[in-house]
Amino acid sequence: MKFEIPGKPIPQARARVSRNFFYDPLFTVKKNIQSVIKEQLPEGFKPFTEPLELEVIFYITVPKAIPKYKKEDLKAGKELPHTSTGDLDNFQKLILDCMNKLVFDDDRQIWKINAKKVWSLEGKTCFTLIPTVV
Repeated sequence: MKFEIPGKPIPQARARVSRNFFYDPLFTVKKNIQSVIKEQLPEGFKPFTEPLELEVIFYITVPKAIPKYKKEDLKAGKELPHTSTGDLDNFQKLILDCMNKLVFDDDRQIWKINAKKVWSLEGKTCFTLIPTVV
């Protein structure tokens, strides 16, 4: 099952404390991502209960000051690894949290992840869930 979330990928942020209560600074972002995922689910979809593999690519928008030759490489389809700010595992955590109870029962069902973050002319997140037959 394939999904695409348009827009700049965002890494998971730590919960914050304010006036003796915890809050999630990305609460609204998660709700928006969940609504995009819901739109892509087939009608009558039931969350997966079996083990799953996740393949995910985070396409991060290049800065405006990128050298011309790198833009040409991107236009030609070459993948340029993104190694700047934003840990890969934090990008994954946000997506997994958004899919909990919506696409699968719990993210502990994910037993294998193939993930990468690359520079792109357009920011988006593309991922595929593959059910595993046991």
